[in-house]
Amino acid sequence: MSKDGWLSVSDVISFPSKPFLMNWARKLALQGIDFNRVSTLGKYAGRILHYEFQQKYGASLEPMGKDVQEAYADPEAVEHGGTAWAKLNEWAVHNRIDERLPQIEVPLEDEELKVRARMDCLVDNLKLFDWKSSKHLYAESLLEIGAYDYLWTRKHPTEPFLGWGIVQCSHEDDSPAIEYTFEESDIKQAGMTFALMVPAVRAFREFEGLAKDMLKGGT
Repeated sequence: MSKDGWLSVSDVISFPSKPFLMNWARKLALQGIDFNRVSTLGKYAGRILHYEFQQKYGASLEPMGKDVQEAYADPEAVEHGGTAWAKLNEWAVHNRIDERLPQIEVPLEDEELKVRARMDCLVDNLKLFDWKSSKHLYAESLLEIGAYDYLWTRKHPTEPFLGWGIVQCSHEDDSPAIEYTFEESDIKQAGMTFALMVPAVRAFREFEGLAKDMLKGGT
């Protein structure tokens, strides 16, 4: 939670900490692989993937932010990001995205809930797509799409989304992009789950701050 009291969608869907990440890190360590390096490559690949899509298909060009510059400064990350981007671009060509899209990296803010989000892309006006450069997808990937739908519907009740999808472009292998599409009922269920999580996460974050202050005086 930010200092001004706002939560991001990522803050909500990443709560609580996921035990499978610890198991994954342990498995990598047993193989002599640095978990932190693998995690960093994934993060950088995602930044490059999003930046390249926006540059090619966005209606307006965005300057390269410091986070993207950081990713491009890492040669191995550039290779991984290039792998993911090639897959996403092939998907875009296959789906006949041959024009500049006005709605990429779409910001959302809900003043009442104090939740912020940034959606990857709207295709054909109201079909929502999210890009993933990871090799595996988990429940929070669908929860994220549901969160975007929920926040959008609250702000634009007369302009509902007409489709929802995730395009998985693994930066770790040569497999082609995989598109997942979802039924409206599944998205709405995910959205309601997100809505229930928001006050719980906010309450915990506020308690966490108080707890840290109280424990500072411990001996």
